[in-house]
Amino acid sequence: MSRLLRLVTVGIMAATLVAGIPAVSQGGTARIKAVGTYPNFAWSPSSKTVAKGTTVVWKNSTSSKHSVTAYKNGWSKNSVIQPGDKTKFKFTKAGTYYFYCHFHSSVSNGQCSGSMCGKVKVTK
Repeated sequence: MSRLLRLVTVGIMAATLVAGIPAVSQGGTARIKAVGTYPNFAWSPSSKTVAKGTTVVWKNSTSSKHSVTAYKNGWSKNSVIQPGDKTKFKFTKAGTYYFYCHFHSSVSNGQCSGSMCGKVKVTK
């Protein structure tokens, strides 16, 4: 790569950070994976920040089934994902959206407990 091209690339990246432009472009895709082995399953990452219009894809990378089940903030998602499978949701409104695996975590009084609790923060 030429020196000029490297300088231009670094300059664009720096300008993006200074301008506060989200790292995930609007309309892009972000990924969250179910990882681990029983009883230590987890979402990786458990917290993800994305731009409005982003589709989040959850992939089950374990040998056990999981769910992506919404709670709080009035959004609706309840999908079972078998080993190797995926499910997705397009976030069109800013806010914080909480989800969990109902096989390996639980929600009581709006609070998730267990290792498979997560959230997606959607910026404007």
